[in-house]
Amino acid sequence: MRLAIFYAAAYLATMVGFASVQLGWRPDFVATWDGRSRVYLDLVCLVLALSAAAGLSALAPKVRFPKLLRALPGTMAILGTAFTMLGLLALSPASSANEIQSKMTWSIGAGIAVGFVTGLIASFETNLRKSEAPAEDPKPNHAILIGLMGVGSAVGFALLLTPRARDDGKFHEYGRFSGAEGDVVLGVASPPLMGDRYGVLKLTDRRGSNSLILESNEWRDFKSLWSKAERAQSGDWRAIGEVHDTEPSDPARVAVSAGTGVRFVVSSPHSPTVTSDLAPSEFRRFDAALASVEHDIDN
Repeated sequence: MRLAIFYAAAYLATMVGFASVQLGWRPDFVATWDGRSRVYLDLVCLVLALSAAAGLSALAPKVRFPKLLRALPGTMAILGTAFTMLGLLALSPASSANEIQSKMTWSIGAGIAVGFVTGLIASFETNLRKSEAPAEDPKPNHAILIGLMGVGSAVGFALLLTPRARDDGKFHEYGRFSGAEGDVVLGVASPPLMGDRYGVLKLTDRRGSNSLILESNEWRDFKSLWSKAERAQSGDWRAIGEVHDTEPSDPARVAVSAGTGVRFVVSSPHSPTVTSDLAPSEFRRFDAALASVEHDIDN
């Protein structure tokens, strides 16, 4: 009973803390709050939540479950936790109550459904193995789980408490273009502590700025849309198409139009809608910047 209370308390505290950070809470004990700190804190929360979920599922009285359901506590606890944390990652301080409810309902529901199906499959496979070679179920080692939680917390909080230079990742600019409506910037962003690189389209006008963060295949889609707009010059503006990014907390899209130049309009739920026109005289330089970004994120 004490173990169950410990796991439940650790799980609840971790999930509440993780959700609070996504919604804007900044822990006072963190020496430098930046992109790297977010990664550290996310990893600590992931280790604690999954370990606590595994501990709680191990304490479930599986003998009371039918044979085809005995894997359900474990799979539903682990996958339910993983999907819930993915849903929380999609939240931001600008998220509305309806958005929070919608995203959390979807993520928790998906976690339960996937966990249930996975549990049925795992239970069926376990019963097949037992019928061939009977063996006793291994007992969970709670000392290992608690030790993992302790070590993960100690290492994570040591990193968070250590003063260092600010690190919000890297950004390399490949082209900046000024138009009558606003500016367009093309570049490559690299998140802290990760080797991933993403293409960035950033627009700025009098209303503010907004950006698309594009993976390699998304960047090729944007480049293809640009090529169509480049070839569709005329005296009248007409829509060419849209490209969306897959940022979880503030998904953005760019609408591209062609006329006497190319017009970009970037919009997203939590940032201003911004517009910029690119003159034909800038097309060649824009092509070169697009190619440089593509080469960078593909290599």
